[in-house]
Formats: sequence, structure tokens, C-alpha cells
Amino acid sequence: FPVTIPCDYAIANGKSVYFPAGTYLCTYNVLSFNFATSTTKTFTMFGDGATSILKMGDGLMTATFRRFLDFVPSVNMETIEVRDLVVDNNARGSTAPPSPFDYEQSHTIRFAAAAGTVTKLLRYHNVIIKDPVADGMNNQGDGQVYNWVISNCSEIDRTRVRRSVQCPRLVDNLTITD
Repeated sequence: FPVTIPCDYAIANGKSVYFPAGTYLCTYNVLSFNFATSTTKTFTMFGDGATSILKMGDGLMTATFRRFLDFVPSVNMETIEVRDLVVDNNARGSTAPPSPFDYEQSHTIRFAAAAGTVTKLLRYHNVIIKDPVADGMNNQGDGQVYNWVISNCSEIDRTRVRRSVQCPRLVDNLTITD
């Protein structure tokens, strides 16, 4: 079944989403998570580390604004956490763009809270960004983030000239460790 089904259910019912060891092939170009229906203000997506892989399908990166994981809360959130996963944007699986800066805004993980909202903790722990198309992790929403914590994360198989972490919107506290 599509990955969005358990994620939409989890968001609506205040549950976490667990990806056991395996490769989960996404056959469309974005997994967008809108938290307007969330009954609780905490969301966690996690796996078993390097053996839990979310992978974008071949040939899906064809234009700009094709994010892979796109978190878009339109309500205040306590915590949004992604941990113990490999997120494979599969840039090599699509035709290379004419320029390294084509496919602009096609980030592997984007966080874009709506204006007027607050997210107290945005946390990425033990996440491997594989073969990104644009930025690996991006925070570009208009909402306020009190704490953005990136710990024990890495990036592998980078083919494009972009940033690992981009934060065009100020956060109160940004912590990057390991």
C-alpha cells in the first residue's frame, strides 16, 4: 500500500510511523505531510537505521519543486521527528539536469511550517540522506521553530552541487552534532 496511507492515519490519530528493515519504493515524487488534522501535536517517523530505506523511484525527478519528504504543518506542533532511516532521493535514477542548479527546491527533506505557527522541536536523528537532488535538509517555512536538532546524520552518494543543510528561515536554536 502507498506510504502515505499509514502516514496520513498516524498524523490524524497522533501515532508514529515505523518502517521495519526493508526498502520502501515511492512511486510518486513527493510524500507531503500536512498536520492540519493532527489530534496530537507530536509526529515521529522512524525505522531500524541503515536497513530501513525510503527510496524515490527511478525517473521521478524531472522538474523543480519535487521534494521527497515534505513536512508542512499548518498548526502548532510540539515535536516532529524523523529518525533511524535512510532517505534515498535517487538522483542517479533520473536524467541528469542540464545544470547542477536545475531541479531547484527539490530537497530530500523539507520542513515548511505555515506562517503564524510554532514547532517547538524539529529533530532529525540517525538519518542518512542518500543521493540528494538539491539540499539534503531544508527549513524554509514561515512558521517559527524553537529548536531544530540534527544529530548523528550523514549524507552519501552526493552527485549535485548543493547544501547538506539549508536554513533560510531563522530558528531560535539550531544544534548540529556528530
